[in-house]
Amino acid sequence: MNLPGSALSWGITTYRRTLKRFGRLHSALYAIVRNAFVPLMEKVTGFHTMGDDPLWLRIALTTGSYEREIVRLIKQLVKPGMTALDIGAHVGYYSRQLSQFVGKHGRVIAFEPHPLTFGVLCRNTQALGNVTAVQAAITDQETTASLYDYLLGPATASLRYGEHKRDWYKNRLSDEITPRMRQNLPVASYAVKTMTVDSYLAGARIAQVDFIKMDIEGAEINALQGMRRTVRASPRLVLIMEFNPRAWQSFGVDPAKVWEELHKTGFAKIMVIEEHGGLTQVENGNMAAQLAHKLLEKMTRTNLLCVREG
Repeated sequence: MNLPGSALSWGITTYRRTLKRFGRLHSALYAIVRNAFVPLMEKVTGFHTMGDDPLWLRIALTTGSYEREIVRLIKQLVKPGMTALDIGAHVGYYSRQLSQFVGKHGRVIAFEPHPLTFGVLCRNTQALGNVTAVQAAITDQETTASLYDYLLGPATASLRYGEHKRDWYKNRLSDEITPRMRQNLPVASYAVKTMTVDSYLAGARIAQVDFIKMDIEGAEINALQGMRRTVRASPRLVLIMEFNPRAWQSFGVDPAKVWEELHKTGFAKIMVIEEHGGLTQVENGNMAAQLAHKLLEKMTRTNLLCVREG
């Protein structure tokens, strides 16, 4: 089942403006969808989700409606035989897509540090011979670190704890029915292994990669610093990276510095992927800062398409 992303978004918005306002009806419908519809979709598709993740995300993942514009772009970019990295793979939504696109002669390496999410990732990819799942956080050094899981679901776990983010979610989403909101957003942390892209690929004897999808809740700049050798060795590399200024606040990262780091790493062209699938070039650090300001005002995020020089 594949629902257009725009249709899903329209449906969620319409529901929030209408039926959600009736508390008892909203609770009853939530229970039906969570306990019946989502499990049915998981059984039909063979794709499993995390029970703690928000219901809208679970619906989007199981119906194939999540970030459809990104999936369409990836399908254009990723070809059979390529090597692709899924950094911050969560439960494997993109890993499964990439597995199909690279074909039997290509390979996908999926990195996910969260121990519970990693178990679901393995379950979702175990039948895919061209996918390797690696339980590690990608950053700029090889060590161990704390992974903080303290927001609405494990998809937002981060290597930095941001009290301001937790407070924002509590205040903004106090009326939401989600497992963790009902528990007042409990804080959990896990000791996880960290590694660099450069070190992993060297150990795996992989000389270069063709495509990277990266979504790691604010740790992107550190990950970029740990993949410089790989980028230099991969002249055709394309990167799709989440641009999430709210997540970067916990790391003390200036959005303009992210743009600079992308250029320093070797990406010559950086573009915003718009909701309709169009591309808008980010030409300098000032434009990146302006984009971050707009996203913070709207309390949202976007994705960047970064193209290697040469």
